[in-house]
Amino acid sequence: MMMIKRLLSPFVSAAVILMAVSSSAWGDTSEDVAGQKIDSINVTGLKRTKESVIFRELRFAGDPLAVESLQEGLQRLRNLQIFNWVQGEIGKGQNRSELTLRVEERWTTIPIFRVASGGETTSTIVGLYDINALGRYIELGGQYENLNGRHGGVVWFRNPRFLDQRLRIGGDFWLLTRNRDLYNTKLTVLI
Repeated sequence: MMMIKRLLSPFVSAAVILMAVSSSAWGDTSEDVAGQKIDSINVTGLKRTKESVIFRELRFAGDPLAVESLQEGLQRLRNLQIFNWVQGEIGKGQNRSELTLRVEERWTTIPIFRVASGGETTSTIVGLYDINALGRYIELGGQYENLNGRHGGVVWFRNPRFLDQRLRIGGDFWLLTRNRDLYNTKLTVLI
């Protein structure tokens, strides 16, 4: 019996946390507004990210509200990994429903730095990339590489919501630096 409690403990904890998050996000109004249309969405806490990123992930705008679709939309926002937290609250006014989203943005610019040496080879890489470039949930990045005094690098672009769908498009431009051993095919052997 003790073994079963230990195995179920993480699942029970996750269920309790999920219920606590759900109840804090919806309050007591979720049953009152079920089936109504959301007339307005207010977003607070955005500093870099454009509101269009939020609205693209909330696919229920204009449709009758179902609590499940609201929870799914909030989870999609969390899954972007550009927010520390996302909270939603439904307010009911005179024949209208209003969704208030509160978010806290995460620092999304990541530095790249690496130095390696060995086998008479030295490599230095310096770069930077951002998964929320220009506040549009587009990844842009670049890095410079110096390999034994030879210069190279890469610049890349990724859009995980191409055409506002879950289609990913991207491109890379590389300038490779690689050491190539040269062999002399005309060897003179003295006997």
